[in-house]
Amino acid sequence: MNNAPEHLGPLLIQFLLGVGFSALILTLAILIGPKKKSKPQDTFECGVQYYGDARGLFNIKFYLVAVLFILFDIEAVFLFPYAVNLIGFKNAGLGFFYSSRCLCLF
Repeated sequence: MNNAPEHLGPLLIQFLLGVGFSALILTLAILIGPKKKSKPQDTFECGVQYYGDARGLFNIKFYLVAVLFILFDIEAVFLFPYAVNLIGFKNAGLGFFYSSRCLCLF
């Protein structure tokens, strides 16, 4: 009595091939890739002494703009099928009219 589903075999093979290929690429990158350089040989060094932390603080307005962009982008995704099918709803009446206005307002 075998309880394992037969249709999961190809999925398991694909998963194992993906993990094996990823491990192979990472191993080759470690072996063939450039070794760690000393500080004077660093690419971004250029002879100038760096100071401070590279992580700067961002103004909260940038995050607000990003969130608003995502919000209106998602709204446009939901509004597109409505605009495409607008001709098909011409006999729907006032209920559809008010529901579409609520969609546009919110």
